[in-house]
Amino acid sequence: MEIMLIRHGKSERSNIPKLTINEYKNWKDEYDRLGVIESKSKFFVEASRHITRAEYVFTSSLYRSQHSLTLLTPGIKATPNDIFNEVNFRSPNLKGIRLSTRLWTFLTGAFWYSGLVKEHETLEQVVERAIAASEILTRASEKGIVALVGHGFINLFIYKELKKRGWKEINKFSSKNWSCTRLELLEG
Repeated sequence: MEIMLIRHGKSERSNIPKLTINEYKNWKDEYDRLGVIESKSKFFVEASRHITRAEYVFTSSLYRSQHSLTLLTPGIKATPNDIFNEVNFRSPNLKGIRLSTRLWTFLTGAFWYSGLVKEHETLEQVVERAIAASEILTRASEKGIVALVGHGFINLFIYKELKKRGWKEINKFSSKNWSCTRLELLEG
């Protein structure tokens, strides 16, 4: 039994060096709306090779996940499911400073993880969603090889849940764009 966790490709929305928090929120909205850039990186080539073996393919309902699947394997369809959507972080309300998109994303995640921003999905809710997602993937894996084209943070939470259930790494977890983390469950 095998499950692949693939992170979407790099967004068409490029990083910006210095933004206010409101500019970052607008950048993030656009990041969620746009597709991804096709790549010929080793990660893309590997993910494309592995996903063709999958008998069951899942994506999140976010466009960058679905667009990534189209680039990896034109013609393969998957049913999008919100359960596989990226963690919904609320940006901290820090006025008067300008930071890069990468630093805002890091701070947003750090504030969320520490519980300082509570207006959206909590850590506990994400863990519950990852448990439900891992159950969907595990059930599908009983019938064949499974692939999820998802996102960095939620894939990490799903990965941790699968490991708790006895799934073993075939390769190390990565959250790089186009990375394909493969896990197996030995029968018996």
